[in-house]
Amino acid sequence: MSDFFDNLGKTVNDTAKKAIKVSNELVEVAGINLNIRLEQNKRGGYYREIGRIMYDAYKKDPSSAGGDIVGLCKSVDESEEIIADLKKKAAALRKNRVCGSCGGKVAGTMNYCPACGSKVEKCECGCGCEE
Repeated sequence: MSDFFDNLGKTVNDTAKKAIKVSNELVEVAGINLNIRLEQNKRGGYYREIGRIMYDAYKKDPSSAGGDIVGLCKSVDESEEIIADLKKKAAALRKNRVCGSCGGKVAGTMNYCPACGSKVEKCECGCGCEE
């Protein structure tokens, strides 16, 4: 009977050691995967910054960009126009206006943008939108 308990104790001890080893490996792998994701996010930031630099250069001098870049920059311009239009529509629904200088929200009762201080004209329809 003593041998049974000795063997049982050894088996439990060995199993616990294996479980701890596997658990530590899983934690280490999870840490490595987290570091991979963090590095991928950092790399994505570098890509975005490269794109911003290229787009800024294109805005200053469109001839500075290559063929594929010009097409993408024009797509960014189109997207910016769509975003501005959507912001105007949302502002009109909320009876707000959009500042023509900085794009900030201006309440229909305000004459100046709270973000940049620019004068914001009233709309012709009188609802507070920017039409």
